[in-house]
Amino acid sequence: MNAFRSYARYLDKTLWPSDLAIFYPYTRVFFISDLVVAALTLVGISLLVWSEARRRPYLLVGWLWYVGTLVPVIGLVQVGSQSTADRYTYIPVIGIFLMVAWGVPDLVARWPSMRPILAAAAGVMLVGCMLATWFQVQHWHNTVTLFEHASRVTRDNYLAHHNLGVALGRQGRLDESARHLREAVRIRPYHPQMHTRFALVLARQGKIDESIAEFREALRISPDDVDAYIGLGAALTRGGEIDEGIAQLRAALRIKPDSAEAHNVLGVALAEHGKTEEAIAHFWEALRIRPGYAEADRNLLKALARKEGAKTP
Repeated sequence: MNAFRSYARYLDKTLWPSDLAIFYPYTRVFFISDLVVAALTLVGISLLVWSEARRRPYLLVGWLWYVGTLVPVIGLVQVGSQSTADRYTYIPVIGIFLMVAWGVPDLVARWPSMRPILAAAAGVMLVGCMLATWFQVQHWHNTVTLFEHASRVTRDNYLAHHNLGVALGRQGRLDESARHLREAVRIRPYHPQMHTRFALVLARQGKIDESIAEFREALRISPDDVDAYIGLGAALTRGGEIDEGIAQLRAALRIKPDSAEAHNVLGVALAEHGKTEEAIAHFWEALRIRPGYAEADRNLLKALARKEGAKTP
């Protein structure tokens, strides 16, 4: 149904480029009215170009080009998680423009008096496209503006809410970040990364119990999710459950022994547990895996200072 409807949607957005987004999610609800309109549009145009095939073969060629070149990207063979993508129109709409490029001179030849009208219409359309392009480019200013726009013009766009939440979190706007990540989790509850990213922001807000619950949900969905193990271990350690936190971090290293982040976070937990020597070994391992890892370097200096009984630099 999505493939069928997309033929009409691509045509609609070519003729009237509004509500464009970087990502269009699959809709969970299809309205019969949408499918009826799509069917009538496709059947109507197909019958028209077929009836004019002898006198105006360019119409049939252009329409078959549009319909045919969309087949590999219409979703029958799915690539990615998008329902449609604006970039998929670049080649198919050549067929539509072929119909226009041959059709307009044909109209002018039959009705010369229409030349000024068509020229004026073309000018208005060009200005309109320039304005539409100018407005659309503003949304590509940065990650926040891009995904804010996508979340506004689409429905249940989990990727837009997720990426916007992550970007806002990096800016320190934790309340807004949590709101968008919570929405991403609501839309896509079976995606472990959504829970993990949401849990990380909750932890930064100091909501440790909620954070732990989200990490556990991520691990329920994906038992080998290393990031979830690391986050859960860190959250448990912050919440005072150091032994369990260490156990979760060791589990992360069993899955991915070369995780610099897991070694660093485990080192922090061990240092808080008083196991300074073992903590130092993990900080060194984190730096061996990722040279220049600033956080592990700072933690190592603190642990060495604690070991030697000196003040922390």
